[in-house]
Amino acid sequence: MGLKFSKEYIYFLKTYGWVSTKYGEEFLGIKPNNEGNDLIKITKEYRKEYAFLKKNLYVIQDTMANDGYISLQDSSGTIFSLRDGNDYVNRFASNLSDYFSKMMY
Repeated sequence: MGLKFSKEYIYFLKTYGWVSTKYGEEFLGIKPNNEGNDLIKITKEYRKEYAFLKKNLYVIQDTMANDGYISLQDSSGTIFSLRDGNDYVNRFASNLSDYFSKMMY
């Protein structure tokens, strides 16, 4: 797929693999126990559905079914969101730490 992960996501993957929080938030990883949390598989699926997605983006959180959006990250660490039905992504956070702080209500 030619994915290049951000340094902080590489750290996340090495440290946690993938995460499911007590609030029901799930952050995707590589080869997790649950195939539904496999970021490679999920990224491929969304690239097929949303052909405009740039090749440097990978899905870190898939809440399309429940909340109507996915969160993507690029190799620089910037986080973007894609709302169901849109043909563009919005910049949401500057890095993973910023993303996590925005996700905590």
